[in-house]
Amino acid sequence: MLELKQIDPVGMVLMLLGGILGYGGRWIVAHAIKPPPEQEMKWTVAIKLAGLILVILGTFKILYTF
Repeated sequence: MLELKQIDPVGMVLMLLGGILGYGGRWIVAHAIKPPPEQEMKWTVAIKLAGLILVILGTFKILYTF
């Protein structure tokens, strides 16, 4: 049978932070970073990309725990 193991907390935290950055990227850029208007879209894309990378890293961290 399938044996259940403890889920890696580091992977879960990485995925949680990545989800927050990915979902709230526009709000974070508009209210926290406040770049010049011509650079706002670049910052938004960069924050969302960082969130995606964190989610992928967290997924691999959890997968390699098993």
